[in-house]
Amino acid sequence: VEFFEIEKVIEKEGKELVLDVNLFDIFEKDKKDSFALHIEFGTPNRTLKSEEVDEMMKKIVFGLEKLGVEVRR
Repeated sequence: VEFFEIEKVIEKEGKELVLDVNLFDIFEKDKKDSFALHIEFGTPNRTLKSEEVDEMMKKIVFGLEKLGVEVRR
């Protein structure tokens, strides 16, 4: 799976609450790539509740797992 596919899922599932997705590290072991990401959530008109971010992360993880990505928690 390429990073752009992961980014596309994050942006789709995160909808308007995902402001930015940054790849800050790639580690390769046993012919598998591990990506370290920073996802910035926010909205211009209010503070997000932790429950909103938690729910968005569940949707993002589910979407990534459907793509075949193993998400470490």
